[in-house]
Amino acid sequence: MSRAPNMIRPSRARWLLLFSLLAYPLGCLLHLGVDGAPLSVLGLILIILSILALVPIARSRLQSIVMRGRRQLDEFEVAQRLRALSSAYFLLAAIIVLALAYARHADQFGLWVPRGEDEWTALFYGAVLYAFFLPTTLLAFSQRDPLGDEGDERA
Repeated sequence: MSRAPNMIRPSRARWLLLFSLLAYPLGCLLHLGVDGAPLSVLGLILIILSILALVPIARSRLQSIVMRGRRQLDEFEVAQRLRALSSAYFLLAAIIVLALAYARHADQFGLWVPRGEDEWTALFYGAVLYAFFLPTTLLAFSQRDPLGDEGDERA
């Protein structure tokens, strides 16, 4: 039995998605890259909060527009999906090129490079997080909150 996607206001989705996409890498840096229990624990808390922030997004209408097949969407949603996916593809390609350039020169300048299994795992899950939720983030930024919603100051 399939449940209808949750309706989440785009402004709320934007904040949750931005928090998650920024808190995860920061949490990984603090948890894996800093010696000291308080900062390591803070990093772990940020990682957990970044994942929890995605729970309302995962079943949202925004995420379903990005993840559903074209046959399940109307023409407007298909156009939104295409725009979000193509923009996300461009951004991910730019991130990959920058990451490769960084990796190429990091050792020469004594910068951090992943060496252990924990660091590679964090990098992998960060890439998965961005691949799944960057299109949804871009879609959320392209939409406005509907007028007349509760808490909407414009209504």
